[in-house]
Amino acid sequence: MSGTETSTFQEAVIIEGSEFTQAQTTVPIYRLITPVINESVFIDRASTLFRAVGEVEEYEGIYLTRVGNTTFEMDSSDGSMRFAKYAKLWNLSLGEEVPTPEECKIIADTFLTDLDLLPEGALFLGSGAGNVTAFSPTTEEVRKKTLHHQVNYGFVKDDYPVSETTASISVIVGAEGEVLYFDWSWREMELVTESILLSLDEVCLKYKLNPSDVEDAPIIIDGTVDSHWTAPFAGPTYHIQLESDYEGDPITTLLNIPATEFSPWVTIITPSDGAHFRPGETVSFNCSVRFGEAPYTYLWSSNVDGELSTEQAFSTSELSALYSEERNLGQIISVTVVDANGLVATDWISVQIARGDFLTDYTLELVIGVGIIVVLGLVLLSRKKSGALVLLLMLLVFMTFLVIPQSMVGYSAQSSAKDFETASEGDDNTKEVGIEWIGLTGLPPLPFTEQNIEGFYNWMGILGGHQRTFNWGEYAAWEEDFKYEAIGGTDYDWVDAVDFVYYQGHGNPNGVFFSSQHDSMFLDHSEAKWGDGDLEWIVLDACEPLEWENGIDENVFQRWGPALQGVHMICSFSTGSLNAQIRGARFGMYLTFPFFRYTIKQAWFQACADTEGSATRAAILYATKSPDPWNPKLDDPVNDHAHGFGYVSSDPTPATTNWWVWLTTQC
Repeated sequence: MSGTETSTFQEAVIIEGSEFTQAQTTVPIYRLITPVINESVFIDRASTLFRAVGEVEEYEGIYLTRVGNTTFEMDSSDGSMRFAKYAKLWNLSLGEEVPTPEECKIIADTFLTDLDLLPEGALFLGSGAGNVTAFSPTTEEVRKKTLHHQVNYGFVKDDYPVSETTASISVIVGAEGEVLYFDWSWREMELVTESILLSLDEVCLKYKLNPSDVEDAPIIIDGTVDSHWTAPFAGPTYHIQLESDYEGDPITTLLNIPATEFSPWVTIITPSDGAHFRPGETVSFNCSVRFGEAPYTYLWSSNVDGELSTEQAFSTSELSALYSEERNLGQIISVTVVDANGLVATDWISVQIARGDFLTDYTLELVIGVGIIVVLGLVLLSRKKSGALVLLLMLLVFMTFLVIPQSMVGYSAQSSAKDFETASEGDDNTKEVGIEWIGLTGLPPLPFTEQNIEGFYNWMGILGGHQRTFNWGEYAAWEEDFKYEAIGGTDYDWVDAVDFVYYQGHGNPNGVFFSSQHDSMFLDHSEAKWGDGDLEWIVLDACEPLEWENGIDENVFQRWGPALQGVHMICSFSTGSLNAQIRGARFGMYLTFPFFRYTIKQAWFQACADTEGSATRAAILYATKSPDPWNPKLDDPVNDHAHGFGYVSSDPTPATTNWWVWLTTQC
């Protein structure tokens, strides 16, 4: 987390989960009090703060007005406010005279106090910087600058630190001390009840986490959907940091999991995880629910067959087999429970359905048939009536029946479309989006991946006018789809055949992980050469791909620079990041916002700020044709918008690239 300062607030209030659970048995549950936000309230607030109001627009519950180069927004879902001068924010041409972090703290305090926006109890969390580094792949020259400093404030409730995604304030101060941005999110909390605190070991067992991988697990107060909480409730939550590895490749995972019996738990009782079934076999499903408040609603679903049932228990004989290249990929069956308070819980298992064939379900018939032929043949031979020839003909007929196609004997096995399809090829002027993701099959599981990434996919398809070209999740998401063809990959058929790709799963500074061996469960940075087909932008929503250095001192340019073969921009993180549920939809919303044209850079950074705390750093990497990276031309990826929503630069090919640029900012 380069560019950040450790705050005394964090040191004072973070409590180790194991130590805390020994001292407490019951903990408080709160209700978040959301103020009423409508157009009248918005205009009053904007007039009070900025003494001027432009035309007021409303989109998805967000009210917005612009005065000059200043944008002011309020979100009616939580009462949060945002002020931004986007023309100057993350602007590489600026940042030459940024005040020190200490000076920025004074400026931020004064700004908030003058506007009466510093609630009682707000505590200074620390500050961080927006940093940019440029590298010339031809001359190897390196340039660096600081664009701004971000001052962060947080809150404590009854000695518990409140998560920054639930309540926080941040102020960004740029060149010459100008306030470029503030994000204000704070609501009153009232106590509604108390609940039993669950041990960290119980939580790890329930969520299929290895306790030995837990690096840290402080208890925080959280009230966001990314922590399984549903408005208006907030309560104690384990903020779990896991450090694991796969075949020597390190994996950092950040999860927020409710820590009390106020939230429901659901467990699939039958069938068992990893169970195998024949095609057409009746499979019975059942689950049990603990905690939360009855009554409960149920939703069973499959990543292959879709929605299965809304009952607690049910049976089906219609589960599909999913095969590819003779491999049984299996499918994930999940059940989602919502209790009377609207709180959500999920459990999941994997099952495998065998490919339908003759031998599976006709064993008895085969035995009887072979027996009849043999007996009849022996009788004919004993009577010397050309029995050998008759027997041969009967066996030939029988063997023909054995090789009848499965479809003709009433069976079908769902094959992955990757066995016989590809995405559209080449730069064909069609706006296309594709996604690949690892969620419940991740090690450890990532429970919100599917909702998050499909939020982006559907937003760009329905509201962004993009053709939704491929959606490969869990075992159907393959490393080879991202790998260049010369070394056995199929990127021309998939990620480099569409304009926009979003990956979500586990990652590290060297690459990203998958759940199946196609051809590997890890994509190394050296296997990526993106943009020599159709691809313009790719998101790697995972921990640390764009970290400055890996474990062997290779910097981000050495690792990912060669992947920039015409792709305009890689959007990711330079630190660990949460398994968010709404980041994808927020990213899509900002890309297609009707009243303000966010660039790709602005939309990614804002979506990350909405879903992460200040310990997380979002990052982008791109190639520029501009001779001076600090004064980019118009024809530069930093000015890109999504297709159909603003300017898009031409492809920065290796032959035209002058600089690789890495920009990272605190969320």
